[in-house]
Amino acid sequence: MIPIDVAGAARQGTDWSEIWNAIGPLVGVVIGALMTPWVAWHWQRKQSESDNKKEEYRDLLDILGACVQEVKTLKEKVYSRSKLIYGGTELMEEEYRESQERGALTRETLATLRTASKVLEDRLFIDEPLRKHRIREDWNHMQDMAVLLPGAFDPPADPEQKRFDPFEFEQKWQELATKIRRIAREDIG
Repeated sequence: MIPIDVAGAARQGTDWSEIWNAIGPLVGVVIGALMTPWVAWHWQRKQSESDNKKEEYRDLLDILGACVQEVKTLKEKVYSRSKLIYGGTELMEEEYRESQERGALTRETLATLRTASKVLEDRLFIDEPLRKHRIREDWNHMQDMAVLLPGAFDPPADPEQKRFDPFEFEQKWQELATKIRRIAREDIG
């Protein structure tokens, strides 16, 4: 290594640009060597975060969509037009059996809704955009629709009583899915 006498060079009137021409490339190499790992790490981190967000949005749409289809299927099973059965004992047994089946299907519906709600709560990378755009509130509204009594085509005994309407439920799901896709495109870029 060659010693450089900076003070002596200044006394002799040496131009600083000559010194910088000698040292500058070395400083650039050192800075580049120190910065390259940080830049690569930062880029990989952003890419990993973007991939995680994509995966969470896909999972969210898949699981909520499956839940909507499951609820519609279960509601179709619960809905059965009333049968005219003459004879007291036979009618009571049929009503009891249907009541048991409806209870079991209602429990399945609630379990399906709970699973989908848990997916909304478990999002790590996309939680902030979901909160900002009130996706949970929209899903809660759909859950309220899902627990309504089946039979949108039967006139309710009480005119104020709202019934489950599979077409309205599907329409709300399509609106919510479109909203989630839009948020995902904005969030991921």
